[in-house]
Amino acid sequence: MRTQGFRRGHESSFSSTIWIGTELRSSLAVRSLFLLTIGLLLVGERTAPAQQGGSDGVAPGLVATYSDRKHHVQAIVPAPNFYLDAGESVHPSLESAFDAEWKGLVSIVQAGDYTIDGGPAEVSIDGARVSARPVPLSSGRHPITVRYHRKPGMAILRLQWKAAHFALEPIPSVLFSHLASEAIRREDALVEQGRYLVEEFGCANCHSSNSPSLQERLGPDLTGVGSRANASWIYKWLEDPPAFRAGAVMPALSGEQQRRDVATYLTSLKAASPAQSAKKPREHDSAQGDQLFGTLGCTACHQPKDLPLEGLGSKTSFAPLAEYLKDPAKLDPGGRMPSMLLTNEEALPLAAFLTESRKPEFEQPFAAGDAAHGKTLIQTQGCLSCHALRDPAPLRNQQGAPPLAKLGPGRGCMAGKPAIGVPRYRLSGGERQAIQAFLASYREHPDVSRAPVYELRQSLQQFRCLACHQADQTGPTANLPEATPVLTDAGAKLRTGWIEQVVTKRQRVRGWLTVRMPDYDPRRVKPMAAAFAKASGVVPGDGAPWPPTTEVQQTRGAGMIGVDARKSGMACIGCHDWGAYKSQGENAPQLINTALRLRYDWYHRWMLNPARILSGTSIPNYFSSMDRRSADDRIDSLWAALSMGERMTLPDGLGAVTGDAEAKPVPGREA
Repeated sequence: MRTQGFRRGHESSFSSTIWIGTELRSSLAVRSLFLLTIGLLLVGERTAPAQQGGSDGVAPGLVATYSDRKHHVQAIVPAPNFYLDAGESVHPSLESAFDAEWKGLVSIVQAGDYTIDGGPAEVSIDGARVSARPVPLSSGRHPITVRYHRKPGMAILRLQWKAAHFALEPIPSVLFSHLASEAIRREDALVEQGRYLVEEFGCANCHSSNSPSLQERLGPDLTGVGSRANASWIYKWLEDPPAFRAGAVMPALSGEQQRRDVATYLTSLKAASPAQSAKKPREHDSAQGDQLFGTLGCTACHQPKDLPLEGLGSKTSFAPLAEYLKDPAKLDPGGRMPSMLLTNEEALPLAAFLTESRKPEFEQPFAAGDAAHGKTLIQTQGCLSCHALRDPAPLRNQQGAPPLAKLGPGRGCMAGKPAIGVPRYRLSGGERQAIQAFLASYREHPDVSRAPVYELRQSLQQFRCLACHQADQTGPTANLPEATPVLTDAGAKLRTGWIEQVVTKRQRVRGWLTVRMPDYDPRRVKPMAAAFAKASGVVPGDGAPWPPTTEVQQTRGAGMIGVDARKSGMACIGCHDWGAYKSQGENAPQLINTALRLRYDWYHRWMLNPARILSGTSIPNYFSSMDRRSADDRIDSLWAALSMGERMTLPDGLGAVTGDAEAKPVPGREA
């Protein structure tokens, strides 16, 4: 059903970034999700088990208590795993020398004798120490406690176990839980929520800190904004940003005359070469854009109540929006709005669809102000703490604001009625309380350490990874038509360099998906690649080296990939592509770059028993009936062939590629 030219079923997906130039994007509808996120993000206020946990009063994750000489914090974490370099910690406010205790429940699916390897940690189940010795465990949930003392230098903790029915493996995080009645302290949750809000509102942009962890949040580049945003929209937006987009984090500008002056100045800023479309939108473009909006996965982030894009037609026009959609990072250095790898044929219909929606109240004319005074206000009121602006040379921020550690309660932005010239944020009572709780905690216990695992959990939330992906026992929050890769233990599965190529260099192995994996600005997400490994408790990099391979193994492995039964063919190409050659039927990840993507130790464990890593996977368990020595030999032969990549002989069953790039390969023989 259309309302003002916009289908409320999708209400937009290109992040609440305001590429046009005045909106510090964001949507704090994310706030509610924050309290449920995984990892070191803390859970919310203490609530009844029926509300916080499942019907059995159990909630995902373990309750962690961390302490150093001066301070301690509590958190809910998916598993007690991490890798830390010297000087790093599990939380920004804790020193690198800390003690940790994780408490909760571990689920035993099949009764048997289990040997748990806690490495440097002390592990107890049912109240008795069990580290490194077989312990009989019945099926069901058992209380578990893990204690750890951090020693100087590098630190690594990865909880593993084995039993008669499976080889040594990390204990899956999905098996960890805790009683919902044992939730963490309310004050810890409040402080952590406040930290999240401080990052979302970009408080550190104006208020300096010495924190090695606290993130700033940059807004769009205002250079040439008058060519991208309509004058009436800019004026009305400055009055109350959340009135245009619920959850917007940009503050309102006090004073009617100030808004007129600033709007007049911003409107005068024209791009040197304004965006010009090669064509005007056609009648069917909007319908095509509507379809793309759903199939590409835009709706995963943009919902009517969360990051809506309603009213874009009042804000901008077809050509500049299409130009922005093709390269958001060019105007939006904050990094929240990624590139969706759009072609002209996709960006133009999407822009036509999105600009159909209008908000008449943002199109009302206003009396022009003093542009020169508007420019002065931009420089003195803190706008340039968040936004860059060249006119024609870069303008410098002339506002001074007290450091974060000096902020007092109820003053400045946090006052009930901020003074003229002070940013006005639309904060709920709970948000105001959380921010003040964090500021009070920060004054007493400022950040002292880098905390990469903690920061990863923040990033997964801020970049909305959990909208499309599952990680541990959280997500995906969106209702997608296709399954996306699971992020649980991704750092132990994928080489660190490959993760970086996926998120910043457009590497893809699932070419059949219509839901599109975005490409992010490396300035914002590059640290996530190493952090994925650290969160899995493994050293960032390529993983353990694989055994030396022989030519015999390579030949044998190549035969296994194909369909020739005389060569022990397993018909891998029935589901997997091999370079430019498409699979013979089903869809599964590209094989030709397997050894460039996967860590060998994860690959070997996967081939031994795929279902133990990914429940419900369709890949057969080829080697379960073999003795371990024979299975290892075959798995290594397969790896030897895969490690050759493009140098490997074409697998049996694939014909030669024709000169037509669109042509499909022809099977050489039946599978």
